Amino acid sequence: MKNYALEIYEDYLLGKKKILRLNVEAIADKPIKKEDKKIAKERLLEKASTEIIRYAIKDILRWDPQYAAENITGEIVDQLKIRTLFKHIDTPITVIQSGDYRMLMKKVFPSEVSYNLKDQAVDIYKKILNGEMKSFPNGYFKDELGREKLSAVLNYYIATNLAASSIKELYSDFAKGSGRIKKLDSAYIFYAYSGVYDSPLDLLHNSIGDKKDDFLYNFYSFMGVFDEISKEM
Repeated sequence: MKNYALEIYEDYLLGKKKILRLNVEAIADKPIKKEDKKIAKERLLEKASTEIIRYAIKDILRWDPQYAAENITGEIVDQLKIRTLFKHIDTPITVIQSGDYRMLMKKVFPSEVSYNLKDQAVDIYKKILNGEMKSFPNGYFKDELGREKLSAVLNYYIATNLAASSIKELYSDFAKGSGRIKKLDSAYIFYAYSGVYDSPLDLLHNSIGDKKDDFLYNFYSFMGVFDEISKEM
């Protein structure tokens, strides 16, 4: 016997219901205490939404979860009529807006789907470089995972585009000259970090992990301030 959430979903697919609306009281196994209602509602809606998406993937599409994570598209999402459920699952909206649903599938199938946030960010970046996407989704780097995603993109850019022979040279490249802005702009990174970090130097220093050098960062930060003061004198 199907549970309440799946019955509602099937009625929605068959056109018996115009809106996919889940009743929290019907989902709950027992009455919800008034003081716990907000948190309980969020958890119940996430649980029911997850059950529906699992059913859509495994029973309707008959797809393996990992295959679904790698191949599901926005068109398929809309055909299954599950997009409205995404808001109930704890996943940054900017990740979903990218059209890459691997993180969402990981939430739905936690033990069956392998997922790496940094790999996903780099894959999206590659699509932009190849012309498959125009830009990163609006606000993609401004959610709680933004700096981690930006770090992955910058490190990929450095590895494939810059020929710095040392960390000192890398800091110098990101600290001096107007050319650094032009380079980041042409690489679709300038507007990505804007609003997250104050300068290319800040972006570099906070994105290269164990390779970062506090002395070089402080030195080039000071030199930058010194140059600005000198221009005003």
